[in-house]
Amino acid sequence: MPRARWDRLDEDRKQRILLAATEEFAENGFEGASYNGIIATAGISKGAMYYYFDDKMDLFVTTVRHALGPMFESIGALGAVDRASFWPTVRDMTVGSIVFTQTHPQQLTLYRELLALHQSHREHPLVAALFVEFETFTSVMLDVGQRVGAVRSDLPPGLLEAAANGLGHGVDAWYLSHLDPDDDPRDVANLTVDLMRRLCAPPEPK
Repeated sequence: MPRARWDRLDEDRKQRILLAATEEFAENGFEGASYNGIIATAGISKGAMYYYFDDKMDLFVTTVRHALGPMFESIGALGAVDRASFWPTVRDMTVGSIVFTQTHPQQLTLYRELLALHQSHREHPLVAALFVEFETFTSVMLDVGQRVGAVRSDLPPGLLEAAANGLGHGVDAWYLSHLDPDDDPRDVANLTVDLMRRLCAPPEPK
């Protein structure tokens, strides 16, 4: 996490640092990104950068959180749903996330790089903490779905959430490696949400 001094930094300087970091990480990935290059582009000293961030990973995670924040804002919240409207609402929110990735190439590249880091640096506390934040949506979705009877409640606590998050990460990785800007977001959403519904919906009565 960035140091507390980052929160007190003026907004214009924050944006210069984040813009420089976004461009460098999106172009060269995490491993290939030049920390010194980001510092030079942002127009600050190396000492000042370390005044705000512990290292390159700290800056990368902060950059990803900032870059992907608008995606979660565009998706919105489930709001008031019932059993009949729950899965169609999840589908509409999924369409929103797909449209965002199709129209924001830098953010798409950063998310792809984050998924790769999740494989190679899974135990890194900053990476793990960021994924916990992202997985909060799944937790909320399942909780709301169970309350309205659209999500199964016959499994041990935590198992369904773990399975849903695993499916979500797998679907994201597949989607990011097969993305076609001409794909109809509704078709992709139908495919992915149907997989999630099959996993999470209550089993049919025997």
